[in-house]
Amino acid sequence: MSAVLKQPVKLALVQLASGSDKDVNLANARKQVLAAASQGAKIIVLPECFNSPYGTQHFPSYAETLLPSPPTATQSPSF
Repeated sequence: MSAVLKQPVKLALVQLASGSDKDVNLANARKQVLAAASQGAKIIVLPECFNSPYGTQHFPSYAETLLPSPPTATQSPSF
C-alpha cells in the first residue's frame, strides 16, 4: 500500500447555484475551489453542469472545446 493512502485525505464537496451567465458560474466555482484548497482540501468535487443551467436543451449553447490539449494551468489548475 502506498504511503499516501495511509494518510487522511481532506475532501470538499462544493454546492453552487448555477444560472445562465457562464462567466459568473465559473467565477463562483473558482472562488469556492480556491476557498476549499486554502482550507486543506486535496480533492474538490463540483456538481455536474456547474457552469450552466441544468437541462439537455442548454447543452449546445454551453458546450465548449478545451484547447490546447492538455489544458493550461489556468484552465485546469489541478492538471
